[in-house]
Amino acid sequence: MEITKNNIINILIWVFILLFMAFKSMDHTLAIYQDSFDHSFRTLQKKFKSRNDYLNVVLFKPGFKNLEQTALSRLIVKQKNQSNLAKNLLVNLEISDYLEAYDEKLLFNGKESQRLDKFDTSLDGYLISYNAKAVAFNKKLNEFPYNFYGYVRSFVGGWPYNHVHELSIDMNKGLIVER
Repeated sequence: MEITKNNIINILIWVFILLFMAFKSMDHTLAIYQDSFDHSFRTLQKKFKSRNDYLNVVLFKPGFKNLEQTALSRLIVKQKNQSNLAKNLLVNLEISDYLEAYDEKLLFNGKESQRLDKFDTSLDGYLISYNAKAVAFNKKLNEFPYNFYGYVRSFVGGWPYNHVHELSIDMNKGLIVER
């Protein structure tokens, strides 16, 4: 069989089509991971906002405030003034840790404590979901074809995907996995 110029051109066209489809497939996969992570992050931020709005109502009632309540209200103001999303998440986690550490000293009544416990329980689930998606997205960005695609794409037109912030939480908290 004789290889002609036409055969070589056809082979090159097919190689180009296969590379294009592979790159589009990787781009689509990363876009789905990014959308999933973004949705999880937005949901987590909404839950933090509803908890912080409730804390605003509780903390800014007229009356005597102890030192712990004043510090908590300062943390909430700090969170509202934070425009960086990653730092905002860290401040929200700081508020959660503060609520856990000073639960007894914050002088909340029974209803308020129950409601804050419900917020805390639901936030734990959303934090686990957020962290699992963040870890999966970062792992996908570090895998072989995707990191190579990132190098190629950064030379051509820019890389739109960045590593996301992972949390250092216990991933086994409240999870039951059956195989």
